[in-house]
Amino acid sequence: KKMFLDEHAVYVIDQCSALYLKIESKANTVSVANLIQDCLKKLHERGGGYEKAVELSDLLFKSLSNKQRLSITVIDAICTLMQTLFDTAAPMLDNERVSRWHGFFMHNLKSEMVTKGQKKKPPDLQLIAGSFSGINGVLSSFSDVVTKTSLQEIFRYLVLCCNPNVEAKRHAMQTAVLTLLAEHTPKFREHLYKDNAKLLDFLVKMLGTVKNASLKNSICKALSALVHEISSEMTRNEEEGASLFQHYLGTLV
Repeated sequence: KKMFLDEHAVYVIDQCSALYLKIESKANTVSVANLIQDCLKKLHERGGGYEKAVELSDLLFKSLSNKQRLSITVIDAICTLMQTLFDTAAPMLDNERVSRWHGFFMHNLKSEMVTKGQKKKPPDLQLIAGSFSGINGVLSSFSDVVTKTSLQEIFRYLVLCCNPNVEAKRHAMQTAVLTLLAEHTPKFREHLYKDNAKLLDFLVKMLGTVKNASLKNSICKALSALVHEISSEMTRNEEEGASLFQHYLGTLV
């Protein structure tokens, strides 16, 4: 496999890209995404891959113009693949393209969590999960394209998804949200300090109710990052810090 990818990385990406848009199985989309990621890494190691990364990004974005023809599984998979692309091909992509993708992810969250709620329709948790994964990739490598207003919206959606009363047969949405929180807590410092009590309560309640070991691990990582960030902020604001500390003791003990 290694020798084949070294010699035929571009060909494999082309074939996988076409196949990716037709796959209905989540497990298979992950396998194809991992193969595309390996090929991009090979190209990057050889000092190339910029054109292919841009081409792949444009191909996937163009496919979304036919959104009604794509299943939610494929759209979710595209969002997740873009996280991979952002992580492995950051030097190859420009801010304009990334901003376009970020806008798509945010549109998905608003459509699923606000618009559908107003119409009393159930949101698609799988699409929400994929969109948070995509945003995670943007925050990791292109945080300068995310405005303060957008960060505030992301935090609001993030808190809603952490509500332990949200029923979900699978844990993809919670895992994506908790991973984003654990990895990018400092970016939400301003919002965390002003509105952290609800999020802390949600995470503690969720930890006490879930049985899935992997999800429990994600909750613990998010809790650790949250408490560390807020504790650091408390030392800078002694007046409010004392009351927050008391709240934390009452919640965590």
